Amino acid sequence: MKRMMVVVVALMTGVALVWAQPARQKGPEGRMLQKMNLTEEQQKQVADLGLEMAKKQINLKSKEATARVELRQLLREEKMDRAAIEKKTKEIAAYAVDEKMMKLDHWSTVNKLLTPEQQKTWKHVLLRASAQQPGRNRDGGPEMRQKRGRGAVVPPVPPAPEP
Repeated sequence: MKRMMVVVVALMTGVALVWAQPARQKGPEGRMLQKMNLTEEQQKQVADLGLEMAKKQINLKSKEATARVELRQLLREEKMDRAAIEKKTKEIAAYAVDEKMMKLDHWSTVNKLLTPEQQKTWKHVLLRASAQQPGRNRDGGPEMRQKRGRGAVVPPVPPAPEP
């Protein structure tokens, strides 16, 4: 029941975040698309692809969040099960890989909608953006997550015994 509640809360939060965003796209992809002189049909197709991508990201993020909660639960158990913790940690890592591949697939699909000249601009901006932020993704990458404590596998401190 708790797992289902976490999934529902994660989905609702994701939907709220998507609705709260302004209509124009942010980041290098959004800025670049504004400069590419897309036709109305291309704009519609790119917008539709963006919405579909957002749905997939919300679904994936909710699964990842649920797995993180399950990992915390495993770490709190009296006798830690190393195999179960390793399996859950690998599951979480797989979600990160899935997200990167989903983004790559999205970029590839958008690229197919563009003219050869637009494709050159698209590739240039994406390469420049990735070169400016090596090892980083939208939530700060692994370096930032460690600094904020996210993703670290640290067992919880048990409560002090009462005197």
